[in-house]
Amino acid sequence: KFYDLLRFVQCDVLLIFGKDDPWCKPAFAKKMIGQLSKRDWNHQPVCRYVQLDDVGHCPNHEAPKAVGAMVNTWVNADDR
Repeated sequence: KFYDLLRFVQCDVLLIFGKDDPWCKPAFAKKMIGQLSKRDWNHQPVCRYVQLDDVGHCPNHEAPKAVGAMVNTWVNADDR
């Protein structure tokens, strides 16, 4: 299953979801975070979740500047 496989992801993860997404609701992301937090590697990979208000299923299309800024901050963060 999808959720079971998430514990095998070995890299840091940034989840950007639109609050108004009709298919991938916040509960979907929270379940993903729960599974990602169960990862057991030599180091605990970072997992961040961001929810954008007034955005639906495609944050990168609906709010490209906001998503770009978040990705830029994520890539350049010191905690990773």
